[in-house]
Amino acid sequence: MPYKKHFTEAELKELLEWFEAQAEHLPHSLQLDKATYIADLPKTVKLYFDVVRLHGDNPTYSGQIFHLFKIKEKLTADQ
Repeated sequence: MPYKKHFTEAELKELLEWFEAQAEHLPHSLQLDKATYIADLPKTVKLYFDVVRLHGDNPTYSGQIFHLFKIKEKLTADQ
């Protein structure tokens, strides 16, 4: 998914549902890309959930929300 400043409610709902279904199977850490290493992936996802739930309609937080989409993309590509 390309970056955008606003994600639809349906996109955010699907994203949260996917992560909730995968919560028990998330790796502890993740090399998201060459520059981004996430040492505690479950904790990071949990914190980003709060961002989505509280600020999903605020474009100021679209970067953090986009990060969740990138994490999902990476995890599904590695399967």
